[in-house]
Amino acid sequence: MKKRLVLLFKILLGLASFVFLWFRLKDQLTPEKIAILKQTLFLGNNLLLFAFIYFLMIPNWLIESYKWKIITAHIEKISYLKAIKGVMAGICIGNVTPGRFGEFAGRLIYFKPEHRSKITVTHFVCGSTQLFITVATGIVCTALWLLKHESSDLIYIALAAGGVLLLLLTLLLFKIDIAYKKVASLRMLQRFDLGAVHYPKPVLIKTILWSMLRYFVFASQYILLLKICGANGSYFELFIPVSISFMLMSSIPMISFIEVAIRAGIALLLFSEFIPNELLIITASTALWFINIITPSIIGYFIILASKIQLKSKN
Repeated sequence: MKKRLVLLFKILLGLASFVFLWFRLKDQLTPEKIAILKQTLFLGNNLLLFAFIYFLMIPNWLIESYKWKIITAHIEKISYLKAIKGVMAGICIGNVTPGRFGEFAGRLIYFKPEHRSKITVTHFVCGSTQLFITVATGIVCTALWLLKHESSDLIYIALAAGGVLLLLLTLLLFKIDIAYKKVASLRMLQRFDLGAVHYPKPVLIKTILWSMLRYFVFASQYILLLKICGANGSYFELFIPVSISFMLMSSIPMISFIEVAIRAGIALLLFSEFIPNELLIITASTALWFINIITPSIIGYFIILASKIQLKSKN
């Protein structure tokens, strides 16, 4: 009976995940946009370049999986394969939650139940290292953008908000043990076994460095997609608005149904000077999301179906 309930839950989870994906994409993947994408892909070497962009999805998520393995090792050591499975499962589950907040649930599956409370907190620490790089790079690139452009108020607001967020992230990451104790002492969390967890600074720094490498991988994906869609700037010129867009997308709370639309709006604001055709800008933004989320979500769903989920501790 329990096995049937777990299987039913997995099936419903998959259906919910892909229904949410469909609602996000249905207004973006119009016949007109699909036709433009096909036409663009078959120009010159664009198809080969698109295949390379798709390939970059692999190091993107392999780096994230390695980060996950090293930052959780002091709580429970898992294999690299389990780390990959957890990250893929998390991407699938994240589809049904605002801002992909629920990704941690998929990552917990491959840890012992008695460690999952601590691992939940560690998920947000791991995410903070990536956000730190995103915001830090975004602030530098926003400053460079403002030197060149007369920009809208949104860019100035992003710069101010990014500065505050970067300060908070710096304090959080390098005083993480103090922050962890404060969180664990909250009355509403005392029923969970959060215990005491120490995040060694060398591990945090190593995770930040891997986050930087991952950042340049998915930034490269976006820049190459813009190039396919006819962007006329150099790699560095495009890196500046790409970094600002990542900072904005990371800082704005996103509701699942309108996430793709928000991404498209930000892309139009930042890339219109490089690509005159608005449909091509939106196509590049949507394609990046499709490559890095849709494909791993499908892989993650099959991983969830094949996984035996241990709900209670054997002890």
